Amino acid sequence: MSAPEAAVVRSLKKHLLAEGLHGTPASRVLVDADPSYAHSRYARDLEPMARVSIGAARPDMLCALERAAGQVVAGFEVKAKEGDWARGLGQARSYRAGVHHAYLALPARPDNLRRAAGTMAKDVGVGLLALDGERWVEVTPPADPLPLPQDLSVVSSALRGVPTARRLQLNHPLNYLVIPYLASFRPGDRELIELLEAEWPDLGTAGTRRHAIEGAISLGLVDRRLAATLEGRTVADLLDALGFTPQTRPSKRARLCEAAPALAAVARFVLLQQPVVRLILQALETLGGGATLPDLALAGARLDPPLASAVFLSDPSGEPSAELPGDAYNPSTVFKLKQNLWHAGLVREKAHMSAGASGGSYRPMDDLWALERT
Repeated sequence: MSAPEAAVVRSLKKHLLAEGLHGTPASRVLVDADPSYAHSRYARDLEPMARVSIGAARPDMLCALERAAGQVVAGFEVKAKEGDWARGLGQARSYRAGVHHAYLALPARPDNLRRAAGTMAKDVGVGLLALDGERWVEVTPPADPLPLPQDLSVVSSALRGVPTARRLQLNHPLNYLVIPYLASFRPGDRELIELLEAEWPDLGTAGTRRHAIEGAISLGLVDRRLAATLEGRTVADLLDALGFTPQTRPSKRARLCEAAPALAAVARFVLLQQPVVRLILQALETLGGGATLPDLALAGARLDPPLASAVFLSDPSGEPSAELPGDAYNPSTVFKLKQNLWHAGLVREKAHMSAGASGGSYRPMDDLWALERT
Protein backbone atom coordinates (compact mmCIF):
# COMPACT_ATOMS: atom_id res chain seq x y z
CA MET A 1 0.00 0.00 0.00
CA SER A 2 1.13 3.51 -0.68
CA ALA A 3 0.43 6.99 0.57
CA PRO A 4 -1.79 7.78 -2.43
CA GLU A 5 -3.99 4.82 -1.46
CA ALA A 6 -4.44 6.34 2.00
CA ALA A 7 -5.62 9.49 0.26
CA VAL A 8 -8.16 7.47 -1.75
CA VAL A 9 -9.40 5.79 1.44
CA ARG A 10 -9.73 9.22 3.05
CA SER A 11 -11.79 10.47 0.12
CA LEU A 12 -14.06 7.40 0.21
CA LYS A 13 -14.58 7.70 3.96
CA LYS A 14 -15.59 11.35 3.58
CA HIS A 15 -18.10 10.35 0.89
CA LEU A 16 -19.61 7.52 2.94
CA LEU A 17 -20.17 9.75 5.96
CA ALA A 18 -21.72 12.51 3.85
CA GLU A 19 -23.53 10.67 1.07
CA GLY A 20 -23.42 6.97 2.00
CA LEU A 21 -24.76 4.43 -0.43
CA HIS A 22 -28.09 4.72 -2.21
CA GLY A 23 -28.87 7.89 -0.31
CA THR A 24 -28.20 6.47 3.18
CA PRO A 25 -25.18 8.03 4.93
CA ALA A 26 -22.97 5.67 6.93
CA SER A 27 -23.63 5.68 10.66
CA ARG A 28 -20.20 4.17 11.44
CA VAL A 29 -16.98 3.75 9.47
CA LEU A 30 -13.89 1.72 10.37
CA VAL A 31 -10.63 1.90 8.43
CA ASP A 32 -8.15 -0.97 8.44
CA ALA A 33 -5.29 -0.40 10.90
CA ASP A 34 -2.65 -1.18 8.30
CA PRO A 35 0.68 0.53 9.14
CA SER A 36 0.64 2.41 5.85
CA TYR A 37 -2.66 3.98 6.88
CA ALA A 38 -1.91 4.37 10.60
CA HIS A 39 1.45 6.08 9.86
CA SER A 40 0.34 8.13 6.87
CA ARG A 41 -0.17 11.89 6.81
CA TYR A 42 -3.92 11.16 6.71
CA ALA A 43 -3.97 9.02 9.86
CA ARG A 44 -6.00 11.49 11.92
CA ASP A 45 -8.69 11.67 9.24
CA LEU A 46 -8.78 7.88 8.93
CA GLU A 47 -9.51 7.24 12.61
CA PRO A 48 -11.08 5.15 14.03
CA MET A 49 -8.95 2.28 12.75
CA ALA A 50 -9.00 -1.41 13.65
CA ARG A 51 -7.75 -4.77 12.36
CA VAL A 52 -10.92 -6.67 11.37
CA SER A 53 -10.41 -9.91 9.46
CA ILE A 54 -12.88 -11.73 7.25
CA GLY A 55 -11.31 -15.13 6.86
CA ALA A 56 -7.71 -14.50 5.88
CA ALA A 57 -8.35 -11.03 4.44
CA ARG A 58 -8.89 -7.55 5.89
CA PRO A 59 -11.11 -4.99 4.14
CA ASP A 60 -9.63 -1.54 3.72
CA MET A 61 -12.83 -0.09 5.11
CA LEU A 62 -16.08 -1.19 6.73
CA CYS A 63 -19.22 0.86 7.14
CA ALA A 64 -22.67 0.42 8.66
CA LEU A 65 -25.79 1.96 7.17
CA GLU A 66 -28.95 2.21 9.28
CA ARG A 67 -31.98 1.52 7.14
CA ALA A 68 -35.61 1.02 8.07
CA ALA A 69 -35.29 -2.70 7.37
CA GLY A 70 -32.22 -3.06 9.59
CA GLN A 71 -28.50 -2.38 9.58
CA VAL A 72 -26.54 -3.06 6.39
CA VAL A 73 -22.76 -3.60 6.59
CA ALA A 74 -20.52 -2.97 3.59
CA GLY A 75 -16.85 -3.85 3.09
CA PHE A 76 -14.49 -2.09 0.67
CA GLU A 77 -11.29 -2.98 -1.13
CA VAL A 78 -9.58 0.24 -2.18
CA LYS A 79 -6.93 0.49 -4.90
CA ALA A 80 -4.96 3.57 -5.87
CA LYS A 81 -4.41 2.50 -9.50
CA GLU A 82 -7.03 1.73 -12.12
CA GLY A 83 -4.95 -1.18 -13.45
CA ASP A 84 -5.27 -3.03 -10.13
CA TRP A 85 -8.98 -3.76 -10.66
CA ALA A 86 -8.58 -7.52 -11.32
CA ARG A 87 -6.65 -8.19 -8.11
CA GLY A 88 -9.00 -5.88 -6.23
CA LEU A 89 -12.07 -7.76 -7.41
CA GLY A 90 -10.66 -11.00 -6.08
CA GLN A 91 -9.99 -9.43 -2.70
CA ALA A 92 -13.40 -7.75 -2.51
CA ARG A 93 -15.12 -11.01 -3.42
CA SER A 94 -13.63 -12.68 -0.33
CA TYR A 95 -15.29 -10.07 1.90
CA ARG A 96 -18.76 -11.29 0.94
CA ALA A 97 -18.45 -13.98 3.61
CA GLY A 98 -18.61 -11.32 6.35
CA VAL A 99 -20.61 -8.33 5.02
CA HIS A 100 -23.90 -7.71 3.29
CA HIS A 101 -22.29 -5.85 0.38
CA ALA A 102 -18.71 -5.95 -0.94
CA TYR A 103 -17.26 -3.15 -3.07
CA LEU A 104 -14.11 -2.39 -5.05
CA ALA A 105 -13.31 1.33 -5.05
CA LEU A 106 -10.92 2.85 -7.59
CA PRO A 107 -9.97 6.39 -8.67
CA ALA A 108 -11.06 5.61 -12.24
CA ARG A 109 -13.42 7.11 -14.79
CA PRO A 110 -16.79 5.33 -14.51
CA ASP A 111 -16.93 4.38 -18.19
CA ASN A 112 -13.40 2.97 -18.11
CA LEU A 113 -14.16 0.88 -15.05
CA ARG A 114 -17.49 -0.31 -16.43
CA ARG A 115 -15.83 -1.54 -19.63
CA ALA A 116 -12.86 -3.14 -17.88
CA ALA A 117 -14.45 -4.79 -14.86
CA GLY A 118 -18.22 -4.39 -15.03
CA THR A 119 -19.13 -7.85 -16.30
CA MET A 120 -16.71 -9.67 -14.00
CA ALA A 121 -17.87 -7.63 -11.00
CA LYS A 122 -21.47 -8.66 -11.64
CA ASP A 123 -20.41 -12.29 -11.99
CA VAL A 124 -18.69 -12.30 -8.59
CA GLY A 125 -21.32 -10.15 -6.85
CA VAL A 126 -19.02 -7.19 -6.13
CA GLY A 127 -20.08 -3.56 -6.51
CA LEU A 128 -17.83 -1.04 -8.23
CA LEU A 129 -17.24 2.53 -7.04
CA ALA A 130 -15.36 5.01 -9.26
CA LEU A 131 -13.89 8.35 -8.24
CA ASP A 132 -15.13 10.65 -11.01
CA GLY A 133 -13.26 13.85 -10.33
CA GLU A 134 -14.33 14.78 -6.79
CA ARG A 135 -17.39 12.48 -6.67
CA TRP A 136 -17.70 8.78 -5.95
CA VAL A 137 -20.11 7.05 -8.32
CA GLU A 138 -21.57 3.55 -8.12
CA VAL A 139 -20.77 1.93 -11.45
CA THR A 140 -22.07 -1.56 -10.65
CA PRO A 141 -24.26 -2.45 -7.66
CA PRO A 142 -23.29 -5.41 -5.48
CA ALA A 143 -25.30 -8.62 -5.38
CA ASP A 144 -28.08 -8.93 -2.84
CA PRO A 145 -26.89 -10.56 0.37
CA LEU A 146 -28.28 -13.74 1.86
CA PRO A 147 -30.22 -13.40 4.01
CA LEU A 148 -31.77 -10.15 2.81
CA PRO A 149 -31.51 -7.65 5.70
CA GLN A 150 -35.14 -6.58 5.39
CA ASP A 151 -36.38 -10.18 5.53
CA LEU A 152 -34.05 -11.04 8.41
CA SER A 153 -35.30 -7.96 10.26
CA VAL A 154 -38.91 -9.15 9.95
CA VAL A 155 -38.00 -12.65 11.15
CA SER A 156 -35.90 -11.39 14.07
CA SER A 157 -38.56 -8.89 15.07
CA ALA A 158 -41.17 -11.65 15.18
CA LEU A 159 -38.94 -13.96 17.22
CA ARG A 160 -38.17 -11.26 19.78
CA GLY A 161 -41.40 -9.33 19.71
CA VAL A 162 -44.27 -11.79 19.57
CA PRO A 163 -43.51 -13.61 22.86
CA THR A 164 -43.43 -10.30 24.72
CA ALA A 165 -46.66 -9.12 23.13
CA ARG A 166 -48.53 -12.25 24.14
CA ARG A 167 -46.82 -13.07 27.44
CA LEU A 168 -47.28 -9.89 29.49
CA GLN A 169 -50.29 -10.95 31.53
CA LEU A 170 -49.82 -8.54 34.45
CA ASN A 171 -50.54 -4.83 34.41
CA HIS A 172 -47.66 -3.33 36.41
CA PRO A 173 -43.96 -3.32 35.43
CA LEU A 174 -42.72 -3.92 38.97
CA ASN A 175 -44.24 -7.40 38.80
CA TYR A 176 -41.58 -8.19 36.19
CA LEU A 177 -38.67 -6.12 37.54
CA VAL A 178 -38.91 -7.82 40.92
CA ILE A 179 -38.09 -11.18 39.32
CA PRO A 180 -34.44 -10.42 38.43
CA TYR A 181 -34.12 -8.51 41.73
CA LEU A 182 -35.13 -11.59 43.73
CA ALA A 183 -33.09 -13.88 41.46
CA SER A 184 -29.98 -11.76 42.06
CA PHE A 185 -30.37 -11.14 45.78
CA ARG A 186 -32.21 -14.29 46.92
CA PRO A 187 -31.08 -15.38 50.38
CA GLY A 188 -29.62 -18.86 50.69
CA ASP A 189 -30.86 -21.53 48.31
CA ARG A 190 -34.54 -20.60 48.29
CA GLU A 191 -36.33 -21.25 45.03
CA LEU A 192 -37.39 -18.17 43.10
CA ILE A 193 -41.04 -19.18 43.04
CA GLU A 194 -40.98 -19.70 46.81
CA LEU A 195 -39.24 -16.38 47.36
CA LEU A 196 -41.72 -14.59 45.11
CA GLU A 197 -44.61 -16.00 47.13
CA ALA A 198 -43.04 -14.89 50.40
CA GLU A 199 -41.68 -11.47 49.35
CA TRP A 200 -44.21 -10.21 46.79
CA PRO A 201 -47.74 -10.65 48.18
CA ASP A 202 -49.19 -8.59 45.29
CA LEU A 203 -49.19 -11.85 43.31
CA GLY A 204 -51.45 -13.96 45.47
CA THR A 205 -51.87 -17.02 43.26
CA ALA A 206 -49.59 -19.55 41.61
CA GLY A 207 -50.96 -18.41 38.23
CA THR A 208 -50.02 -14.76 38.68
CA ARG A 209 -46.57 -15.71 39.96
CA ARG A 210 -46.10 -17.90 36.90
CA HIS A 211 -47.17 -14.98 34.68
CA ALA A 212 -44.58 -12.74 36.36
CA ILE A 213 -41.79 -15.23 35.73
CA GLU A 214 -42.84 -15.90 32.12
CA GLY A 215 -43.03 -12.16 31.50
CA ALA A 216 -39.55 -11.61 32.94
CA ILE A 217 -38.23 -14.38 30.69
CA SER A 218 -39.80 -12.82 27.59
CA LEU A 219 -38.34 -9.43 28.60
CA GLY A 220 -34.88 -11.02 28.77
CA LEU A 221 -34.44 -10.44 32.51
CA VAL A 222 -34.08 -14.09 33.57
CA ASP A 223 -33.34 -17.22 31.58
CA ARG A 224 -35.23 -20.50 31.50
CA ARG A 225 -33.27 -21.73 34.53
CA LEU A 226 -34.60 -18.65 36.37
CA ALA A 227 -31.12 -17.18 36.71
CA ALA A 228 -30.82 -13.45 36.15
CA THR A 229 -29.35 -12.53 32.75
CA LEU A 230 -26.73 -9.81 32.40
CA GLU A 231 -29.55 -7.37 31.67
CA GLY A 232 -31.49 -8.71 34.64
CA ARG A 233 -28.54 -8.34 37.00
CA THR A 234 -28.12 -4.77 35.78
CA VAL A 235 -31.79 -4.06 36.49
CA ALA A 236 -31.39 -5.61 39.94
CA ASP A 237 -28.35 -3.43 40.65
CA LEU A 238 -30.23 -0.33 39.52
CA LEU A 239 -33.18 -1.15 41.76
CA ASP A 240 -30.85 -1.80 44.68
CA ALA A 241 -29.01 1.48 44.09
CA LEU A 242 -32.36 3.28 44.11
CA GLY A 243 -33.17 1.81 47.52
CA PHE A 244 -35.88 -0.51 46.25
CA THR A 245 -36.94 -3.47 48.37
CA PRO A 246 -40.10 -5.56 48.15
CA GLN A 247 -41.08 -4.22 51.55
CA THR A 248 -40.77 -0.55 50.50
CA ARG A 249 -42.32 -0.82 47.05
CA PRO A 250 -44.52 2.12 46.00
CA SER A 251 -48.27 1.72 46.04
CA LYS A 252 -49.61 0.29 42.79
CA ARG A 253 -52.67 2.47 43.11
CA ALA A 254 -50.56 5.42 41.95
CA ARG A 255 -48.98 5.75 38.52
CA LEU A 256 -45.40 4.52 38.84
CA CYS A 257 -43.80 7.38 36.90
CA GLU A 258 -45.40 9.81 39.37
CA ALA A 259 -44.98 7.82 42.59
CA ALA A 260 -41.42 6.63 41.87
CA PRO A 261 -39.93 8.32 38.76
CA ALA A 262 -36.56 6.58 39.09
CA LEU A 263 -38.13 3.11 39.19
CA ALA A 264 -40.30 4.07 36.23
CA ALA A 265 -37.16 5.05 34.31
CA VAL A 266 -35.77 1.54 34.85
CA ALA A 267 -39.05 0.05 33.64
CA ARG A 268 -39.02 2.38 30.66
CA PHE A 269 -35.50 1.31 29.73
CA VAL A 270 -36.47 -2.38 29.84
CA LEU A 271 -39.64 -1.85 27.82
CA LEU A 272 -37.89 0.23 25.17
CA GLN A 273 -35.70 -2.76 24.30
CA GLN A 274 -38.78 -4.71 23.18
CA PRO A 275 -39.73 -4.70 19.46
CA VAL A 276 -43.43 -4.69 20.37
CA VAL A 277 -43.04 -1.47 22.36
CA ARG A 278 -40.90 0.18 19.72
CA LEU A 279 -43.50 -0.75 17.08
CA ILE A 280 -46.27 0.91 19.10
CA LEU A 281 -44.25 4.07 19.72
CA GLN A 282 -43.07 4.31 16.12
CA ALA A 283 -46.62 3.82 14.84
CA LEU A 284 -47.86 6.57 17.17
CA GLU A 285 -45.15 8.88 15.87
CA THR A 286 -46.36 8.33 12.30
CA LEU A 287 -49.86 9.27 13.45
CA GLY A 288 -48.77 12.54 15.02
CA GLY A 289 -48.46 11.18 18.54
CA GLY A 290 -51.96 9.86 19.15
CA ALA A 291 -54.69 7.67 17.65
CA THR A 292 -57.53 5.32 18.43
CA LEU A 293 -56.64 1.65 18.71
CA PRO A 294 -57.86 0.66 15.19
CA ASP A 295 -55.80 3.42 13.58
CA LEU A 296 -52.78 2.45 15.69
CA ALA A 297 -53.11 -1.20 14.65
CA LEU A 298 -53.31 -0.22 10.99
CA ALA A 299 -50.25 2.02 11.32
CA GLY A 300 -48.37 -0.81 13.02
CA ALA A 301 -49.32 -3.18 10.21
CA ARG A 302 -47.79 -0.81 7.67
CA LEU A 303 -44.51 -0.94 9.58
CA ASP A 304 -44.33 -4.65 10.51
CA PRO A 305 -47.33 -6.77 9.44
CA PRO A 306 -46.50 -10.04 11.30
CA LEU A 307 -45.65 -8.33 14.57
CA ALA A 308 -48.64 -5.97 14.36
CA SER A 309 -51.09 -8.86 13.93
CA ALA A 310 -49.57 -10.69 16.90
CA VAL A 311 -49.56 -7.55 19.06
CA PHE A 312 -53.00 -6.17 18.35
CA LEU A 313 -55.22 -9.10 17.38
CA SER A 314 -56.58 -11.98 19.44
CA ASP A 315 -56.20 -14.17 16.35
CA PRO A 316 -52.67 -13.57 15.02
CA SER A 317 -53.62 -15.07 11.64
CA GLY A 318 -55.87 -12.07 10.95
CA GLU A 319 -55.11 -8.60 9.64
CA PRO A 320 -55.90 -5.27 11.31
CA SER A 321 -58.72 -3.25 9.76
CA ALA A 322 -60.88 -0.31 10.74
CA GLU A 323 -64.03 -2.45 11.04
CA LEU A 324 -62.97 -5.11 13.56
CA PRO A 325 -65.19 -5.66 16.63
CA GLY A 326 -63.87 -5.33 20.16
CA ASP A 327 -63.32 -9.04 20.70
CA ALA A 328 -60.93 -9.14 17.72
CA TYR A 329 -58.28 -7.26 19.70
CA ASN A 330 -55.68 -8.84 21.96
CA PRO A 331 -56.74 -8.17 25.58
CA SER A 332 -53.14 -8.51 26.75
CA THR A 333 -52.23 -5.50 24.61
CA VAL A 334 -55.20 -3.21 25.11
CA PHE A 335 -55.23 -3.68 28.88
CA LYS A 336 -52.08 -5.22 30.39
CA LEU A 337 -49.39 -4.02 27.98
CA LYS A 338 -50.94 -0.57 27.81
CA GLN A 339 -51.02 -0.34 31.61
CA ASN A 340 -47.32 -1.19 31.72
CA LEU A 341 -46.58 1.54 29.16
CA TRP A 342 -48.72 4.01 31.10
CA HIS A 343 -47.04 3.24 34.44
CA ALA A 344 -43.60 3.56 32.83
CA GLY A 345 -44.48 6.95 31.36
CA LEU A 346 -44.43 5.98 27.68
CA VAL A 347 -48.11 6.57 26.85
CA ARG A 348 -50.36 9.25 28.30
CA GLU A 349 -53.67 7.40 28.56
CA LYS A 350 -54.24 4.44 30.87
CA ALA A 351 -56.15 1.38 29.67
CA HIS A 352 -59.67 2.23 28.58
CA MET A 353 -62.42 1.33 31.05
CA SER A 354 -63.84 -1.17 28.56
CA ALA A 355 -60.52 -2.98 28.03
CA GLY A 356 -60.47 -4.99 31.26
CA ALA A 357 -63.85 -6.62 30.81
CA SER A 358 -64.89 -9.24 28.27
CA GLY A 359 -63.72 -8.85 24.68
CA GLY A 360 -67.25 -8.29 23.47
CA SER A 361 -67.63 -5.17 25.59
CA TYR A 362 -64.32 -3.58 24.54
CA ARG A 363 -64.79 -0.35 22.55
CA PRO A 364 -61.70 0.08 20.33
CA MET A 365 -62.90 3.32 18.73
CA ASP A 366 -63.02 4.93 22.19
CA ASP A 367 -59.56 3.70 23.23
CA LEU A 368 -57.08 6.54 22.70
CA TRP A 369 -53.35 5.84 22.62
CA ALA A 370 -51.08 8.88 22.88
CA LEU A 371 -47.38 9.38 23.42
CA GLU A 372 -46.33 10.85 26.73
CA ARG A 373 -44.41 14.00 25.84
CA THR A 374 -41.88 14.95 28.51
